[in-house]
Amino acid sequence: MKKILMTVAFAALAIAGANAQTKFGVRAGLNLADVASKTNDKKDETKIRPAFYVGGLAEFAFNDVVLMDAGLTYSNQGNKPKEGDAATIQHALNLPIWFKYDFAGFRPKAGLYAGYILSEQARLGDKTTTVDKDAYNHFDYGIGLGVEYNLPNNGLFFEASYNWGLANLDKNGDSKNYTNNRVIQVGVGYKF
Repeated sequence: MKKILMTVAFAALAIAGANAQTKFGVRAGLNLADVASKTNDKKDETKIRPAFYVGGLAEFAFNDVVLMDAGLTYSNQGNKPKEGDAATIQHALNLPIWFKYDFAGFRPKAGLYAGYILSEQARLGDKTTTVDKDAYNHFDYGIGLGVEYNLPNNGLFFEASYNWGLANLDKNGDSKNYTNNRVIQVGVGYKF
């Protein structure tokens, strides 16, 4: 699955670069991060952890209405348990690829992402510790749905998306023991 996603991503970028007009930009916003998780076939109760994302993008226009954007984004992710003052914090680099269709500035989008978790931390109260890098899988990937609104005659845009992680981040996970990222992103950006 990893090879397929990477192949599709690089092929799309190559095709877009050869046939499209390109704009570059930046994006940033709020992450509402959580996970879908099971331990010994029992669902773990978690809740959203607010965080942030920031990154750059390149948007390729195939014509007036069909577009694609790809970029590199730092995403602060993780989750909180249902009860107590604890959190899991992920520092991730994601490569999202969005395919968009323009309706007078309003752009529904769908795509996929590949990510790499740089580090993970566990916070309990005021104490934060770094999780052993061998305790989890670093490669993440998934699909996304979203929407974007571009202001007319301006580079400013607003976006909202939902990224549904498909990679099992548990080191020795299976169908009874898994952790998948779930992230809602709401933000703003500017295309030059």
